[in-house]
Amino acid sequence: MKLKIIAPIIILALLFTLITGSLFTNRYQEQNALLKLKYELMLATKISQLTHALQKERSLSIEFNTHKEFNKNILDTQYIQTNKTIQNLNQFLEENNKENFHLTILNNLDKTLGNMEDINDIRTLIDKKNIPIKYILSYYSEINKSLLNIIFQISKYSKIPIITHELIAYSHFLYLKEYVSIEKALGIKLINSDIMSLENKLNFHNLLIKEEMHKELFFKYASQDTLNYCHQYFKNSSITKVKQLRNKILATIKNNKIAINMDSWLFNVSAQIDILTNINNYLANQIIINIQKEYEIIENNLFIFTLLSLLSIVVFISMIIAMVRLIQQEKNLQKLIDKYVITSTTDLKGNITNVSQAFSDISGYSKSELMGKPHNIVRDPSMPKKIFKEMWHTIQNNETWYGNIKNRNKDGSFYWVYAIISPIYSYGKKIGYSAIRQDITSKKEILELNSQLEEKISIEVEKNRQKDKQLIEQSRLAQMGEMLSMIAHQWRQPLNAISFSSSGLELKAQLGKADPELILELSKNISNNVQYLSRTIDDFKDFFKQQKDKEEISFTQVIEKTLNIISPSIVSKNIEIIKNFTTDQKFYTYHNELQQVILNILQNAEDILTDKNIEKPYIRISTSLKDNEYILEIEDNGGGVKVEDLTKIFNPYFSTKLEKEGTGLGLYMSKMIIEDHCLGKLNVKNSSNGAIFQIKLQTLEDTQ
Repeated sequence: MKLKIIAPIIILALLFTLITGSLFTNRYQEQNALLKLKYELMLATKISQLTHALQKERSLSIEFNTHKEFNKNILDTQYIQTNKTIQNLNQFLEENNKENFHLTILNNLDKTLGNMEDINDIRTLIDKKNIPIKYILSYYSEINKSLLNIIFQISKYSKIPIITHELIAYSHFLYLKEYVSIEKALGIKLINSDIMSLENKLNFHNLLIKEEMHKELFFKYASQDTLNYCHQYFKNSSITKVKQLRNKILATIKNNKIAINMDSWLFNVSAQIDILTNINNYLANQIIINIQKEYEIIENNLFIFTLLSLLSIVVFISMIIAMVRLIQQEKNLQKLIDKYVITSTTDLKGNITNVSQAFSDISGYSKSELMGKPHNIVRDPSMPKKIFKEMWHTIQNNETWYGNIKNRNKDGSFYWVYAIISPIYSYGKKIGYSAIRQDITSKKEILELNSQLEEKISIEVEKNRQKDKQLIEQSRLAQMGEMLSMIAHQWRQPLNAISFSSSGLELKAQLGKADPELILELSKNISNNVQYLSRTIDDFKDFFKQQKDKEEISFTQVIEKTLNIISPSIVSKNIEIIKNFTTDQKFYTYHNELQQVILNILQNAEDILTDKNIEKPYIRISTSLKDNEYILEIEDNGGGVKVEDLTKIFNPYFSTKLEKEGTGLGLYMSKMIIEDHCLGKLNVKNSSNGAIFQIKLQTLEDTQ
């Protein structure tokens, strides 16, 4: 039991520790990664500035070597600007801790800057115009390519998708800017050439393809805000003009001179590069802003994860304590398992290789007697062989078998177990079978007792049914007593009339004055009263007749039959009967039992109105049809049922007529008749004047 409690706690504690620790670590790493990324992006801007300076130096160097009227001071000024940019980059690296950057970035940057140590030698050759333009292009392009590769490498260290995309877009944009700068330098070379060679034309064409490729990649990874910002610049007239000049260069026939004005080329391409430089600054700023936003979000959340991590440490310590205690209890637990859990293992042939002490105890065999023996040593002969064939078929097909098995003890007695048998594997190879059993001997005995108990319950249920029938009969007898009183009341007047008529006939006969007309009149009077008495007898006889099947009838018919019995008593007490019948449709029911219920409710209303001496007493009987239900409501103006009695009024032996020795069965039996026999509903509620008893029965279509 302790294991069941501790194990989930340990698992939850471990999961909580791992999750919170992981969250804290991830957030902390993300924060450090963002901080490092921020520094590396600042480094990227410095590198970008250096590439821009080298791009300008490359273009001016080629222009100096190809343009006779070029002002050398412009190139010298650019040398100074490039050197200053290199110094700024080195200063930035010195001012910041190397731990703020990835080692690979620093190594590649050191290597690239080392390759630039001969730049002054290249510049000397350029100044002397003693270096081919092709070599100038190659030298500066290789340096810039190495620098741009470092920037692209920075994008790989980002773990936040939006920033990663922006860095990739930024890298491709810098490649685009580099190729535009090369295009400028190559264009200067081509325009100053006497003829257009096929090689130069192919180089220029391949350069434009690279430009377009990096432009498309930039558009692919750039955010929508960046694209919106860039589109306003890409519509610039200089960019349009450059496209036209490119087409002229590509359209130049082999061995012909390019018919493009150098100043136009330099002006428009330089303007395009300036536009790209502005976009470059915007992109770098946007990435830094986004990194700062992400950094602030992580910094705000880090406090929460710090608390969670501290909590996880506490939980983890608690878990360690629980684990230590669990380990301490492991030996005892193993002993308990061995003592109380019925387990065994066998080889592939079913020979026992290990058993628990519980198995030994329940079987009566010692462990030494069981080891190496086939498992059928405990099989009870009465168990069908079919079950064991099914079991072997299941486990040999690498499935688990479940079932009840009857085993025989060493002393010859039997016991039942619920067994779970499954294959055992070692390194993917099946080596035997394991079985866990539960002693269900007591359960089997309980099932047998349950079977006997069910039989006893059935007998008791039948007794209760008979008791219910007795209650119904008791209720009928109680009503019969009341109805005998009604019969006596109803018969008093016709019996008096019969007595008066017979006495009159006798007197006239004695006096000898009996004329035929008088005899006929008195005989007719006697006959009418006898017929009335006969009808009354029929009504009472029908009321007490046992009804086996449902019959088709309407509420109106049942009510009229009931009133034939009780109305003389009600009317004699000056109680007004108000009828409000809105439906006369028929339904199937046990109308004698329904009549008994209605009579009981009317008698209760009569008693209440009489006991309370209600002024202008009345009983209102209403019928209606609503939502496929026939509804009968009987309302009186006797003040209603006490609120505390509303929930008890249908209970057996509960009566509000204790002073009149009420049985407390009338309404209980009425509810049983309506809801159990007639499958309807009987409810009571109070109105402003008195109680309303409501009977709901299903329509004809529902009851057939």
